[in-house]
Amino acid sequence: MNFSDDLRDHISAHTPIACAVRRRHRAGNSATQATDLFAPGRRRRGRGDRRGPRSADHDGRHPDRARHHWTPWTCCVRRGVQLPTPTEIASPGTPTTAPHFGKGATGKVPNLILQLADREVALRAWTACWGNGCYDGSPDLIGGLEDVGSPNQVIAWSPVADMEWEVTFRELPPRSETGSSVKRRVLECARSISYSAKPYDGHHVTLEPAGLAGRYEVSVFGRAPSGGDVVYSFDWTTPANGVAPAPAGGVAAVLANHDGALDSYGVEVSISNLGSHPKKASATITVTSSTGESATFEPRGTNECYDKGWLFFRLRDGSAATLIGPGPFTYTVDLVLDGKHYTGTGRYPDDIQKDNEPNVTLNWDPPLPSYTID
Repeated sequence: MNFSDDLRDHISAHTPIACAVRRRHRAGNSATQATDLFAPGRRRRGRGDRRGPRSADHDGRHPDRARHHWTPWTCCVRRGVQLPTPTEIASPGTPTTAPHFGKGATGKVPNLILQLADREVALRAWTACWGNGCYDGSPDLIGGLEDVGSPNQVIAWSPVADMEWEVTFRELPPRSETGSSVKRRVLECARSISYSAKPYDGHHVTLEPAGLAGRYEVSVFGRAPSGGDVVYSFDWTTPANGVAPAPAGGVAAVLANHDGALDSYGVEVSISNLGSHPKKASATITVTSSTGESATFEPRGTNECYDKGWLFFRLRDGSAATLIGPGPFTYTVDLVLDGKHYTGTGRYPDDIQKDNEPNVTLNWDPPLPSYTID
């Protein structure tokens, strides 16, 4: 088993947020040098090597790199899906003063300062690509989650101006439920809701609740204007319902552009934000060329629920789609959820997701059942 095969077998335990950090960082000038620090023994592949599916954090040029730390909720679920366009929150209010922590930085990676009613809390980044290096892990590696209690909103301050922020709420068990087995079960099949937030004075950003009122692990993903990504997390029991999730959707990846040549890195179909997690699910995808020739694939789904409302199907070999004639190509997905059929269609390369190639956005008939908080 070579390095890339070994990575694919273990990718199911990789953090989705960490995937996003590395995907964005690799678009920068120092991406190769930084990520290579964490891939000892990786061999470069030649044009003739057949590759399996690549994760969504792949930039289309370099094989995925293995990492040293893994978390229960998986990149596997989101490998083929860019997060649905999150609800955008404009941070209201009058700018507050800079926190007493001053610059709020530990070494070269900045801290995020939470300005609570009774105290200020400096959060350390547990995943970052900053300067010329990257690291990732989990909040447990930096002392666990800071509990902020139940405020109506949380004001955060960054020493870096004009950061782009994305906030993800992931369900945690109520505090009345104790014991590692209960917490582990909830974390491995919990629902996540994301939205984007804008600083209101360059440095301060207001974090609002999301989803139903309850206890959440809140992960704050930040990107600096000049490059550099950081992720912070804390524990928040929200007192009221908040931002509604994006509608259910999905993407598919079969064909890819490899240095100007048509190629395939495998077959992937990913579904996000379903109203409930189905007991049975299957997917079939047909790729049709402009001349009417087609190839059909039956990617396999996982039996585990890592993220409630998210499904992932994959097949390693999609090369037959490169032999059916010229493009553009039409993708037709037959998705079956507990016996009901949904048809998703998209075109390659017309409908490729921005910054998430080669994933193609699918349009659904009938619409997929979405999660709501009404």
